[in-house]
Amino acid sequence: MKFKNRIFTINEAISRLKTNMMRNKFLVLLLLLTIPFIDLSAQKLLIIDKPNSYNRLRFRENEAIHLKSVSNQLDYNGILVKILDSTIIVNETEILLDDIEIVYKHRHFFERAAIYSMIAGAGYTSLDMVNNLINNQQIVKLESVITGGSLLGIGMICQKLSLKKYKIYKAWRARIIEF
Repeated sequence: MKFKNRIFTINEAISRLKTNMMRNKFLVLLLLLTIPFIDLSAQKLLIIDKPNSYNRLRFRENEAIHLKSVSNQLDYNGILVKILDSTIIVNETEILLDDIEIVYKHRHFFERAAIYSMIAGAGYTSLDMVNNLINNQQIVKLESVITGGSLLGIGMICQKLSLKKYKIYKAWRARIIEF
């Protein structure tokens, strides 16, 4: 009787050992499969932030950026190719961190609203004019001009709101950190 219990415990120990080995093999295989996807080098980030605040813009390499330079008053709108220690490279142009005057943030909602409301304003006015022409009525009506002009005006306002300026020399600062 004691011998059978010993065999049972030895068999149980062997089965537990096998399941632990299978689990360990699975974990090692999972680790080996995830290693190629891990970037072990530190990333550099261009940070535009206010001191003592949580408001922050982050730009990584290969992201779109739009900025204005102090030295030559040019707008650079393109891809942030490389971030170095004190310079950034935008579309093969090297820009010092101290030369950045304004960083623009594109607000995509306002860009879309500007496009759609301008199209809607012009389309409404032109469709109303064509409809009045077909019905032999007065071609241009004041109501359609007011409605179309209002939509065009809303589009122009949204176009102005689509770019937010962050002026570096005032409350905002530009810096590069390694993450």
